[in-house]
Amino acid sequence: MWPTREARARALGGPLAPVRPASGGLPGLVGVAPDGKQVNGANARGARVHLLRLTRHADACVLRQQAVAAKTNEIPVAPRLLAGLDLTDVVVTMDALLTQHAIATQIRQ
Repeated sequence: MWPTREARARALGGPLAPVRPASGGLPGLVGVAPDGKQVNGANARGARVHLLRLTRHADACVLRQQAVAAKTNEIPVAPRLLAGLDLTDVVVTMDALLTQHAIATQIRQ
């Protein structure tokens, strides 16, 4: 018999492996949130760098991050950040900026 997705993720220590839920949390579900942050002085010239990062709710671990270009916003970066992730049993929360139809469709597929 093949191990479940949860058992494989836990054995491999994958980023979306469920962590022990806090009191009142739902077992087996993982919460993540894409959120943008500006980091001051993050490059050699001391300029600000805008990053979109995917953070796990349970322990605030940053699972992935992508740079956001200077003349744009987080909307075109979010699909690349979520690309390739198995979001089964994952609850994705985000702020109003990222509540776009295309992003929601990608999460549901």
